[in-house]
Amino acid sequence: MFFFHKKYSFKSNLTAKDLSIKLNNFFKRDDFLGEINGNSFKVNRRPAFQRNAFRPYFFGEINDTETGSEVKITARSSYVVSVICTIWSFIMIFSPVILEAVMFFSGEEVLIEFLLVPVFAIIIISAIVVFGFVLPLRSVSKELQDAIEKD
Repeated sequence: MFFFHKKYSFKSNLTAKDLSIKLNNFFKRDDFLGEINGNSFKVNRRPAFQRNAFRPYFFGEINDTETGSEVKITARSSYVVSVICTIWSFIMIFSPVILEAVMFFSGEEVLIEFLLVPVFAIIIISAIVVFGFVLPLRSVSKELQDAIEKD
């Protein structure tokens, strides 16, 4: 459910070897962590001020094409974050049903305001994902595209 990932690619007129060297220099900066092995890489951006468990991890490979080369990238969150978000969302989705059943069998009324708590919890987790995963993903993708297109 919440296995955050995105696949995309960039094309270049450079050969795969030249593009690999260019990306190696790009990822060797101080704000990236990971490993680059020939035509493949596994990196993530080092958090600037605080730890961001939602930050994307980038896995990619460089392949030759007829007109140059192409970088195929998969960005995803860590598996731990994905599992926790999935469990949290299921709990929030099914908690009103469970609460309603408990209140029905105990004979008490359920306050409608209390049933809105899961809705707000899902909105909050969605905001965390946008600010922790989507925005850093866009930032790094833009920087990477600029680095590839730059001479």
